Amino acid sequence: TYGRAGWGGRRSDGTNGWSARMGFAESSDTEEISIGYYTYHADMQGTYGDMWIWGTITKEQWHCIECYVKLNTPRARNGILRGWIDGKLVFEKMDVRFRDTPDLKIECIWFNVYYGGTQPSPRDMEVYFDNVVIAKSCLLP
Repeated sequence: TYGRAGWGGRRSDGTNGWSARMGFAESSDTEEISIGYYTYHADMQGTYGDMWIWGTITKEQWHCIECYVKLNTPRARNGILRGWIDGKLVFEKMDVRFRDTPDLKIECIWFNVYYGGTQPSPRDMEVYFDNVVIAKSCLLP
């Protein structure tokens, strides 16, 4: 986010920052959780990031969640976001414009979980993580 934009209602414009975070929301089925990317990008229309839902996972069950982010060529709409649930590619967006300048790169990896917005969580929530891996390269194109 470069401390300037890409979070908390600080809109991205291609020169000031960006972010692509995992997001979750309860679905209408009480046993399922919707997951996806919560993204601040240069083509966003609103004040807050866009939520791109991949699909759902089942509560009380272990899942393998994998994320892939590839930045765009500056000024081009060729950034890539991919998501897998339990080894199956369930989301692919290949036209993301994160940045218009080569000065914006992947600054850091945030690993945190919080209930977003300005309202407190309506109840206690739990999430468990195991075998977290962060890679700088992979076999994908």
